[in-house]
Amino acid sequence: MKAEKKSIFSIIIKVLIAISTALLGVLNNNEAESN
Repeated sequence: MKAEKKSIFSIIIKVLIAISTALLGVLNNNEAESN
């Protein structure tokens, strides 16, 4: 049970990191285009 929770947690963290990096990339692209 603990192992399952740990794996689910790690997956959620990886997804959050991927989303945050993608958002940062979009923001950086928008700033570069506006400047």
